[in-house]
Amino acid sequence: METKDGANCKATVECDDGKKEYNVGGAGWNVCYVGGRQFFTDPRIGEFSITFSEKDGEMQGEGLTTPILQVKYVADWLAIPVNDFAEQYNKYVDCDRDGGLGGSPFRKCDEGPFLCHHGYVLFLP
Repeated sequence: METKDGANCKATVECDDGKKEYNVGGAGWNVCYVGGRQFFTDPRIGEFSITFSEKDGEMQGEGLTTPILQVKYVADWLAIPVNDFAEQYNKYVDCDRDGGLGGSPFRKCDEGPFLCHHGYVLFLP
């Protein structure tokens, strides 16, 4: 999920069998504002929705930020704080840069699994 110029929302679902982009260029996303919940259906994961919950969220750039992903078949529309999970992955990448030691011989990097990272969301079995 992403926005451009503070709006023009779009969503992409990437699974093992490929990538599907929804509302290319922001076309068809009729609630592209803070708190607006847009619904989609993907034949691989079923019904899902995205809600951007902030504008200019901390350390996320400008525009609509802090997306909340909800999937009908994941705990009956459980709210998934995408940015929080992406930050967990970023911490792993930062730690792993030092050969898994995170700059200290006493620290071990979290090895996941990771639900998502900035760029796209991974649905793990």
